[in-house]
Amino acid sequence: IEMAATQYSRLTELTQEKSELEEQLEFKMNRWGELNELAEQIEQQKQKSNDAVKYRQTNFDKNTSI
Repeated sequence: IEMAATQYSRLTELTQEKSELEEQLEFKMNRWGELNELAEQIEQQKQKSNDAVKYRQTNFDKNTSI
């Protein structure tokens, strides 16, 4: 009986630890998703900015070559 009680309490501890780790994992996965979306938005903004600079440079070159 004593051995079974010890095993049961250990099982309870492990179950609680598993639950806590699953919560941490879910939080971190959600955070990763948020950061990944932010990184994509930043990359898109960089691309738009680079495109705008190239467009202005092309127009400047056309206007100054006349």
